[in-house]
This record gives sequence, structure tokens and C-alpha cells, in this order.
Amino acid sequence: MAEPIRNDGEMRSNSSSNPFNLEEFKNSLKALVDNPSEENRTRIDYIRRWFVLSTKFIEGISKQIKGLTRKLRNPSDEDMQIIVSMIASCRYLAKNSELLVTDYEILLQNGILVPEIDDFKKACLRLKKATFYIESVYLSLPDKQEVNDLVRRN
Repeated sequence: MAEPIRNDGEMRSNSSSNPFNLEEFKNSLKALVDNPSEENRTRIDYIRRWFVLSTKFIEGISKQIKGLTRKLRNPSDEDMQIIVSMIASCRYLAKNSELLVTDYEILLQNGILVPEIDDFKKACLRLKKATFYIESVYLSLPDKQEVNDLVRRN
């Protein structure tokens, strides 16, 4: 499984392989907020569209993941490997999405993109719940057939 981009509170490296500087990024966002020019409003609108599209994408993944239990009742070993990989990928996506929200915290603090970022946070939470759900069905309770049949029907 891939590792998260960075740990909570840890700044991205300034090494030549990763030139991203979190403080510079946050300063750039602050400049967008402090200078409400037309160009900056366009940039903020671009960020808004990104959050809206990403929210829809994550919600789609959550629905597909949760619907898997109704379609795949007796997974083969190969299916189980795919499910384990999907769980790992969903966890990775949810974790890094949460970190992304913290990067855009300055917008929230200034009342910009609040509904869009809140919707994105909710979508991330739904993804985490859907991931936990399929994990409980396929990994935590694999030998409890009667429990799994009940959970899959609901």
C-alpha cells in the first residue's frame, strides 16, 4: 500500500525530489484571500470547482464500494486480494483528502469555500464509513456467514 503524502502536521520535504513548500502554498492562498482581484476570484473559483468535482468523485467511489457487498456474496481468493487493495486505496484517498483540507484551512477561516470544503469533508467521512463497512463484511467477519448475509442484505 502506498504511504500518505505526509503525516499530520508534517511539512512536505523541500528536497529536490519534492520542491513543494507548504508554507509558500499557504502564503499564496492568503494572498488570494487578501487581494480580491478578478484574477484571484477566478483562481478561487477554480479551487471551488475542484472541490465540487472531487466531492462527487469520492461520493461515487463510496456508493460503489458499499454496493459491492450486494453483488459479491462469495468472493474468491482473487476477489479478496482486489478487495484488500481497494480498502487500502480508499484509506489512502481518505487520509490524504483530510490532509488536503488542512492545507486549505485559510480559506475556511476567511469564510471562503465553506460549503464546498464542508461537503468534501462529509464525502471523505462517507468514504471512511464505506471502507469500514466492506472491511467488516469481508475481512473482520469472514467466518460468520449468517452475520455477513444479514449485513449484505441491508
